[in-house]
Amino acid sequence: MRVLMEEFGGMVLACVASLGVIGLNLAFFAGPVAKEIVYIVKQTY
Repeated sequence: MRVLMEEFGGMVLACVASLGVIGLNLAFFAGPVAKEIVYIVKQTY
């Protein structure tokens, strides 16, 4: 049972780590994209 918990904990940690990396990548790309959207919206209105 304890081994199962440790395996599950490792999987959860791996998921959290990959989500964190994905989040950082999204933030890195979303920054310039958000600026572009704001720029376009300001030009439209």
